Amino acid sequence: MNHRTLILTALSSSFAAGLIGLACSSPSSTPLSAPAEAGADATTTPGADASDKDQGAPPPADAGVKREGGGCSPATGPCDLVLQDCPDKGGVPQECVVTSGVGGTLSTRCVAAQQSQQLPLGRECCPSDTANPCLPGLECIGAPCGPDAGAGRKSGRCSPHCCPGDNAACGVSVPEGIAGACEVNVTVGGKPAYQVCSYKERCKVFGLEPCKSPNTACTVQDKVGTSTCEPIFNPPPALAHQPCGNGCIDGTMCFLKSDGGNECLWLCHKPLTALPGDYDAGGLGTAPGKGGCPAGESCTGNLSAADFPVWLSICR
Repeated sequence: MNHRTLILTALSSSFAAGLIGLACSSPSSTPLSAPAEAGADATTTPGADASDKDQGAPPPADAGVKREGGGCSPATGPCDLVLQDCPDKGGVPQECVVTSGVGGTLSTRCVAAQQSQQLPLGRECCPSDTANPCLPGLECIGAPCGPDAGAGRKSGRCSPHCCPGDNAACGVSVPEGIAGACEVNVTVGGKPAYQVCSYKERCKVFGLEPCKSPNTACTVQDKVGTSTCEPIFNPPPALAHQPCGNGCIDGTMCFLKSDGGNECLWLCHKPLTALPGDYDAGGLGTAPGKGGCPAGESCTGNLSAADFPVWLSICR
């Protein structure tokens, strides 16, 4: 697979009074704390670390991902990224990839699968610019693996290319069984190229049910308080009141400001409101990230009830 830098972007759609929460471009407008569209783009590359490489035979001819649909990726050419309709060549499987031509023009072409491409859809992987560990037709999407990933953990997932709204193509993560969603836009050289899936772990804000996955932050998704662990690309994340960049520290979310900028703001438990019944209110505290606010700030930020739960506010 051609080495290239992938830029994962997000669109904004959640509104607050004087603030706009940044959200990923998914059919459900799922809020994303990282990466922020208005801030620095996040980068990752397809590939694997040495532990993922298999120096034996290439993937079997029937390996990889072939689906119905297609015709939805911005990058077009002789093959379709979603359909993965490249024929075998000389008995060797091929996959459809994006290439950048003169002037940065994007197109697709068929290339031979690598010996390293062995991991199935939804499996953990390590993004790298040396080799792709995922089966032909899949991309290793996520933050680079590092010491923060934890013992035996990898920060990426093998994801298929997909069409917006076709979450069924994403399958589930392995072995957790988390359903994927086609909601991550990837650009190559700053130009829209294709969409891939994300596989988000559920959590509860204020540290009541922390994220177990490395390099993630618990982010509120909707007005009922559904929360998932969003990836932090290229950590470390931004701190409170810093521009969001590639993601905000856990306990905060990225919001657009009225002047067009963006910043990470602490989430807090709105006074005189009750948490959902499945939340352990006894675990709340006064510290930032635990339901309270830092010294000099109070839990008085106004968030739209159409996009956020009534018990959630921000520190101002």
